[in-house]
Amino acid sequence: MKIIAAAEDSGSIHALSMCSSGAKGSRKPIVFGAEGRSCYIQKMILVTVDGNDYIIVARKGGVVQMYDAWAYELVKEWKPVSKAFMSTVVGLQYSQGKLYVCNVSGRVVVRDLQAPDSEFGYWQTSISDPVSCFRVHPTDPGVAVAGGKDNDVEVVRLLPADATNSSTGSGQSHAPVEDELHGSSDASTPSSSGSSSLDEPAEESLTLWLSQHYRGGGGYSIDPLMNRSTVALDDFSDRTSRARRLYGRLGLSGRRQPVCRIWKAKNSHCPLGEPTAVAPIWVSDARFYDIENTAQGTYKLAVCTRFGELRLYNTRAHRRPIVTIEVSHHPLTALWHGLNSTSGAEILMMDTLSQVYKYNCETASLSLVMCGAHAGGCHVDMSTAEVPLIAMGGLDRHVRVYDFKTGRLMSKFGINSRVSGVAICTHSEDDDDTPDTSNRRGRETDQDDDGPSSKRPRIA
Repeated sequence: MKIIAAAEDSGSIHALSMCSSGAKGSRKPIVFGAEGRSCYIQKMILVTVDGNDYIIVARKGGVVQMYDAWAYELVKEWKPVSKAFMSTVVGLQYSQGKLYVCNVSGRVVVRDLQAPDSEFGYWQTSISDPVSCFRVHPTDPGVAVAGGKDNDVEVVRLLPADATNSSTGSGQSHAPVEDELHGSSDASTPSSSGSSSLDEPAEESLTLWLSQHYRGGGGYSIDPLMNRSTVALDDFSDRTSRARRLYGRLGLSGRRQPVCRIWKAKNSHCPLGEPTAVAPIWVSDARFYDIENTAQGTYKLAVCTRFGELRLYNTRAHRRPIVTIEVSHHPLTALWHGLNSTSGAEILMMDTLSQVYKYNCETASLSLVMCGAHAGGCHVDMSTAEVPLIAMGGLDRHVRVYDFKTGRLMSKFGINSRVSGVAICTHSEDDDDTPDTSNRRGRETDQDDDGPSSKRPRIA
């Protein structure tokens, strides 16, 4: 068993070894993938593709990398296709062979890791922004939940029903687009096959069509593909509106899939004396829960907010939350399933003071499970193996591992950097003993006074 931690100051990844009993092993940590603070890791997950374990990270600037979890070597790297995809990454999810990357601007990129070189191995779309949380449904392909500040939580379908993105296949445009592009003989540039493609012919056709039908305020022509953001906002003529719709539907920078909004929450309330009051909205994390007992086409959502509230939704019942609980006076930063994740009975939350709360959906009871270090719980991961563990890392440059049942601090590692991501890899320690990795082991920082033998956290 080992803990994977991302260091913000150096942009590197640390592999911290642990014994199965929880005590710190004698091995030194392995440090790899250091690219500096300018390319620090914003999100990190562990995935299994075709029986192999990989570490996938999203760095500052929109770069996504895949590392081998045991050889610690870079396997693949994807760079952003445009400047719009270089914003802060807030969602990095893997479900049913597909990797989902979402940034704060609502731009979503989907990649098929099992067939990356196929015709539909990559496509993109966009959702309502700003986005601060993004989660994908574990069993329903292409369904995701997202939300942010002043952007209430919503459930969207990113992929078509057959998950093939067939509506935007390469080599052909939509029929209405072809009609508008080739409506006149002087504005069309058909290909040799008689239809316009989404590559160079379509781009030339769109450039020629817009240049001939749109004129700036001074009477001069502009290049619409090079000056997409400089189109005059006060010109709402039919030709300009039609040109903008054409560009949005063509998707010249990559395959685009229209988003189908399934459901959106509505949290307005009218307390006594304030009929126009509206509940504040700032979604920090969300999860699908009780999946096995939910009818097809219906979703149950657990949402935590920066105002310390837990909200439970049932898309079949209402747009407003069916349960609203004030969990903490501090912002809630993370939400995940408890030990009984299959039945969806337990929901765990953590606030900015590293206090972990548990809500039981069956008994409608809320309890405080444990309290970690106040500055060490910005990022959290939980393992439901034989010994349930919780790993936390944050601003105090340490990674702590707790026993979830007893709340005892089992291990503590210093990485001399702020922690920007934590993940638990439940794997036997003997499988990681290779000559290549032993030569790359870094120097482990000694523990300080609050090590495993120090004062235990409070237990509810």
